Amino acid sequence: MVQGQTLVCAGIGIVIGVLGSLALGDLVRTLLFQISPRDPVLLGGAALCLLAVAMLSALEPSWKAAHIHPAEALRAD
Repeated sequence: MVQGQTLVCAGIGIVIGVLGSLALGDLVRTLLFQISPRDPVLLGGAALCLLAVAMLSALEPSWKAAHIHPAEALRAD
């Protein structure tokens, strides 16, 4: 459940980021050397890298959530 929520949040952020980079790519064209601001390989690579980092960052909380006894979780609430 924790990994799923992380995937949804990261996916929404990645979609917004890719759309923003496509819309505002011409503003940074002078900073990019021999690379198009709309290069699908770079956008896809960056999106996959961010998704991998988000999933790795959720490993510890999901591991802790999976190893807690359900009765203890109910008593804590």
